[in-house]
Amino acid sequence: MVKFDPSNDEVEEVLSLLPLEKEVLVDKIIGQLNTTEDYARSLIWNMKRIGLIYTNIKHQLDKV
Repeated sequence: MVKFDPSNDEVEEVLSLLPLEKEVLVDKIIGQLNTTEDYARSLIWNMKRIGLIYTNIKHQLDKV
């Protein structure tokens, strides 16, 4: 398994786009970060998971 380690620029870019619907966010990440759809979806999923772990929201963490 590869360790999730986005750059600070990637994290700031995603956070600056929020709140958006997931599909719109994926399209914007692809366009602005010049990346693939798989990477954009992985970035969103991992950032959500890390946020839930950080805030200790266990009942939602199981759903991710």
